[in-house]
Formats: sequence, C-alpha cells, structure tokens
Amino acid sequence: MRLTKVYGGELMSTLLRISAVALALSAAVRSQVIPNTGQQITPLAPSGAKFMPLIPGLADNPTWVAGQAVTSISSPDHKTLLVLTSGYNRVNYTSGPKAGSRNPADSNEYVFVYDISNGAPVQKQVLQVSDTGSSSRTPAPRLLTRILRRR
Repeated sequence: MRLTKVYGGELMSTLLRISAVALALSAAVRSQVIPNTGQQITPLAPSGAKFMPLIPGLADNPTWVAGQAVTSISSPDHKTLLVLTSGYNRVNYTSGPKAGSRNPADSNEYVFVYDISNGAPVQKQVLQVSDTGSSSRTPAPRLLTRILRRR
C-alpha cells in the first residue's frame, strides 16, 4: 500500500512538472489570429508560417478579402506559388443605387500569384477566372499547372 502511495506521488509530481513545461512553452509561442473567424494558426505550424489574407485589390472594393482557397501549387523552380480560390466569392456593391446587390464583375474565382523566391511570399498578380473547374472537366490542379506553364 505504501509503495502505491509513493509511486502515485512521484507520478503526480512528474505530471505537474510536464504540465508546467507545456504551459511555459505554449506561452512562449505566439499564435496568429485568422481575421473574422475567431481561429488561430497552430503554434505547431512550420517555423515562419503566416496567415495571409487573399486580397485581390478590386478597384471598386480594394479591401475585400477572397475566401475558400482550395489548392496551391509551386513552380518546379520553387520561385512562384499559385493559390486558387473556389466556392462563394460573391462580392456585393458597396455604394450607389446597387449597394448590397451582387456585383457580377467581381464575383469570380481568383488565382493569386506569389513570388516565393526570397522566402516570404510577395503577391505579384491576381487573375480572375469565371470558373475554376473544381467541379467540371478541368480539375483545379490541372488549371494551376496550365497557368504555371504559361509563365
């Protein structure tokens, strides 16, 4: 009986030390908040990983953020990264008589082109595509591969 109590005490002491170390590590690692979601990127993400909003820079709505990034591809030389969005990128007019109704010219899918040759991604271009092919005969990865070949 006494052996069980000592073993239990040692086990509890070890667990408390492990918990203290885990708390110290989690406090030292800062997570990044993903805007408008209440979510955070895990502290276990690769070193230097960042969440970057996909802002296509629309002339009539420059701060609008695209959503639903579904796939990405890196060029064979690892200098270019393409990120494809899909889903419900529906943009509404923000002012004027049509305010609040859908703006069909901006309600597209997007391919974001990044220069990744120096480590940190730098947005170089945004391509609007009316249909990414995610559900048609041209699967999304094939679309991105075609775009990379043309660059």
